[in-house]
Amino acid sequence: MATGEFSKDKSNQQTNVKCETLEKGPKRKYTRKSKTDEKAKAMIDEMINEQTNEQTIEPTNRQIIEEKYDQRIHDLIDSEGDLETRISNQQLAYRLEKNRDDNIFLEMMQPIAELHRQEQDSKTIIERVKDAMINTVNYTKIGQQEGKKQQITGKLIDLSLMGEDNLCVVDIDIHKDKPIEEIDKIRQNLIDTIPPNVGLVKTAHGGLHIYCNRNYYRLPSNRNVKAAISDSFDVDVFAQMTKYKIENGLETKEIVQNRVVAPNTAIRETKNNQRVTLKYEAVNDWENASHLASLREILDKWNIDIEMSYKDYAQQQHDRVFEVQIKDDGTIEQMNDELAQACIDGLKNLEIHNY
Repeated sequence: MATGEFSKDKSNQQTNVKCETLEKGPKRKYTRKSKTDEKAKAMIDEMINEQTNEQTIEPTNRQIIEEKYDQRIHDLIDSEGDLETRISNQQLAYRLEKNRDDNIFLEMMQPIAELHRQEQDSKTIIERVKDAMINTVNYTKIGQQEGKKQQITGKLIDLSLMGEDNLCVVDIDIHKDKPIEEIDKIRQNLIDTIPPNVGLVKTAHGGLHIYCNRNYYRLPSNRNVKAAISDSFDVDVFAQMTKYKIENGLETKEIVQNRVVAPNTAIRETKNNQRVTLKYEAVNDWENASHLASLREILDKWNIDIEMSYKDYAQQQHDRVFEVQIKDDGTIEQMNDELAQACIDGLKNLEIHNY
């Protein structure tokens, strides 16, 4: 058959293949440069330089901080003065040496902490206080009790429940014996003197709550009542200086109650034998205020200075923990002068070694 013959013929055919060998010549140099490769190399070089700089600069910064820190301790130990001053300085030197590594670390982290504070400052007031708000009931300033069904008539802000300690409230209590028109005028005059970047709330009796940032202002306490007094108004300042109660020189786990009435809150009281309803009302866009002015900036406008000195503030912190000693029976008592002098004499020639 034709098909079979075709197959047979195909199988008997020989295929002649001509093979040629190609000789290898010299390699051609590839001189074209890739822009991508150049950019990658530049980025790698930059990263190496940055790492080298960090390795060079960071130890230098730490060394400078350590030297200044240790010099301060030595100066405190070798300081002169009356017995009380030397006791205070020796105790401070002891605490600084005891917490040396932690304090140096915190100082090195200060720039990061400042960035964190700036991030907090960018939040609105309502974002900062939302987890610290408590319902008020029955037209009073009393917080709602858990499990009880009561009429909610407003809110309180407990500064101690906040996760930060920078927000504070200046309470302007305009004297109530003045006519309403004069109270309104005094309040407006005060508003005109302060920076615009604050949260403003008109109080139930025509006064003013000013929300601002404390920014490390050293207030004597959480609630500084009548911190300043004038012919027309009194000034209170509320802030979170202490979150927990102090008992017998020791910090407890009980939170200090530190409440301020929030806007949109109604209270009732008797006036001229009649029950009247009074309200706390926002003057500006209180909820959305951010990047608030500092407490110092506001008080300076009125020539008010209630800030503690560094020395008094340090002494206050010291008194809460270090001014007492524990006896064998667990009670505490003041350190007498004789024992204090012995401690000073024992520390006089102390050498501090860095490990």
